Amino acid sequence: EGESFKEQGNVYYAKKYYNEAYNYYTKAIGICPKNASYYSNQAATSIMLGRFQEALGDAHQSLRLDDSFVQGHLGGGKCPLSLENARPHVSFQRALELDHKNAQE
Repeated sequence: EGESFKEQGNVYYAKKYYNEAYNYYTKAIGICPKNASYYSNQAATSIMLGRFQEALGDAHQSLRLDDSFVQGHLGGGKCPLSLENARPHVSFQRALELDHKNAQE
């Protein structure tokens, strides 16, 4: 059921209905709170809603659950760009280490 909520969230996200997408990702997390991708998706949605501190928290939770989850590092790298005291290059560097083929793109 969590995957169904995530997919519904993805549909809304693609249509730029970020509040609706956020709500579905939250439902997915409620069903399966140990899935790193659900937190990562919620983080991306929070960025689009301008909720940068919340996005950073979700990105960090994603990484606590799975440190090898590349999207979690990318989200963690994007969030701080809008926060004064953060160092985004650390998360981006870790993402490149995990998925080195992206370094060529």
